[in-house]
Amino acid sequence: VELLQYEKQVEVAMAEDLDAENPDKMFFEYLARAYESFLSGNDDDEQLENELAQAFESKNQSTQEEVDRVSIANAKMEEEILTLAESKLETLQDKRNLLIKDLDKFKMLIENLNKHLADVDKKTVE
Repeated sequence: VELLQYEKQVEVAMAEDLDAENPDKMFFEYLARAYESFLSGNDDDEQLENELAQAFESKNQSTQEEVDRVSIANAKMEEEILTLAESKLETLQDKRNLLIKDLDKFKMLIENLNKHLADVDKKTVE
């Protein structure tokens, strides 16, 4: 009798709980209902088993959909990372090449200015 009262209290508590998607709770509810059915003399209750199987199938399907969604999002992010990394590398390489050309131009300018200075010095000495 106490066990049945406990079972009823558990059922009420489970009905109040909003997290019905928890597999442990779904299984515990099945066990409670199966035990109650067993105590009432019904040893073979396929309906309970089918309900449990259907609940787990539904949970598995929603979990698989979430996995698929996250996998697609992950693939898109990986592609974006590769694109950004490649474009960043190309940009930096272009900038490096431009700076090397600028450095060569400055060296030539310094050389020309030094020649010009030498020519001016020669003319002022004469």
